[in-house]
Amino acid sequence: MQILVTGATGFVGRSVMERLERSGYDARPYHGRITDSLALRAELEGIDTVIHLASSEGRGRKRLLQHVDIDGAERLLDRCRRAEVQRFIFVSRLGAVANSLHPLLGAKDTIERMV
Repeated sequence: MQILVTGATGFVGRSVMERLERSGYDARPYHGRITDSLALRAELEGIDTVIHLASSEGRGRKRLLQHVDIDGAERLLDRCRRAEVQRFIFVSRLGAVANSLHPLLGAKDTIERMV
């Protein structure tokens, strides 16, 4: 099983990568921009599972949240479908609801609905 992890250098991502490697899984980090369709297409070749952890963490920056988190997730999902990725795991946040006062939680809710 080949696994691609977005956000692999973040707090959660580092732990996930470490655990996957310790467990003997063939996992690699995605280093490109989440909004780059061509890079995504190349990286998804031969991938069975995607673990999507990448986030802008855009505290109050709605434009960044829209571009990176929402548009990026949409592009990633589209590329995963085209590449026939078998499993897509999205790690959200507790409290992710559309009417949240925190823009990041609203963005996470939007992505949950896409998945």
